[in-house]
Amino acid sequence: MRREEILALDPNSITRLLTGEELFRIAEALGALWQYDYQAAKEGRYGLHAELKSGKHSDGFFVSRILLAEPNMLEIIARQLAIIVHKETTNYRVPLPDCIVGIPTGATTLGEKLAEILGVQSATMEKVDGRIEMITELKPGDSIMMTEDVVTRGTATREAIASIFRQQPGAIVMPWIVAIINRGRLESVTADASKFLICAIANTPMDDWSPEECPLCRMGSTTIKPKETNKNWHRIIRSQCDDKQ
Repeated sequence: MRREEILALDPNSITRLLTGEELFRIAEALGALWQYDYQAAKEGRYGLHAELKSGKHSDGFFVSRILLAEPNMLEIIARQLAIIVHKETTNYRVPLPDCIVGIPTGATTLGEKLAEILGVQSATMEKVDGRIEMITELKPGDSIMMTEDVVTRGTATREAIASIFRQQPGAIVMPWIVAIINRGRLESVTADASKFLICAIANTPMDDWSPEECPLCRMGSTTIKPKETNKNWHRIIRSQCDDKQ
């Protein structure tokens, strides 16, 4: 599917959950997903690979901001998550949450749109001095569900849960997190002595290694921080097409 076709998609025309492969094709066509091309490396085109915020090196990277930039794609992805939410509330035999919050900053807008679609309140979290803080005032007994764009190790999820209970110990956090992509092989995240199931549209393991153990470095590929600048993102996407870095 070409970019023009994707941007012309009517959200009302998609009534089922996309497969992981379908989501990846859309993300790649829009320039939101990069994965290292091991076949190109066998042909001597080693290109670049990603340096994550943690300092680890990786063979995959997803930028939700690019995928969600167009209004129709934001609507489509939010509706996909709504399908998952309805499934989980049915499985757990519970009502919809009182509010939904997108973990900052990648899922902020997505959480707002999902809340709108489900007809519940949108809550707000922000990063304050590098730490996630719950901004919306919750009352004891309020139920809240979290939305994430990408789950790797669940670090942001655990921090977000902690911020909710710091602000309101009597809040009820739904036992699942909806996400676009689960890239870290996790089935759940443990926080506050409870497990929170990861429910993603797509589950795609992307490997990461410490710099000392990175096999891509040993092959001859060099690292780049994909989200540091727009130029970096374009460089990593094209680096194995013509090996121009």
